[in-house]
Amino acid sequence: MHRTEGLPGGMTTNCAAAATAYTKVTAGGQSTRAMALSLHHDAVRYLDDAMDQFDYQRRADAEDLVCRASAVLALLRRSVADCGATVGADLRALYDYLTRKLAAVPSCDNPRELVGSVLRAVLALTSLFESGLAHAR
Repeated sequence: MHRTEGLPGGMTTNCAAAATAYTKVTAGGQSTRAMALSLHHDAVRYLDDAMDQFDYQRRADAEDLVCRASAVLALLRRSVADCGATVGADLRALYDYLTRKLAAVPSCDNPRELVGSVLRAVLALTSLFESGLAHAR
């Protein structure tokens, strides 16, 4: 089970449901690398869409998208268990950190800035992951 401390009760339930849905959707046939890359892209899309919703003053919609991104990051955290010990530990710590930052969104005075910082980090991770896959081929 992924961490949802600090989220309002409704968001905790939605995050758990999203995590379950992703487990079902991504379990069929994709390689672990392809699945992880797909999840990175999903997190980017949710965070980018949340930024748009904050711009349109739709905080509830933005927070729902943040919750979805948080669930994706939790799945990514669980997927690094088979990496090398140091790399895996570092990635798990980074995903935990990003998830904790997103958990602060409901009580944050400037949630757009906070989500933007997480989005930039996930974009950087996605880029590194894509370049790593290109070199592995």
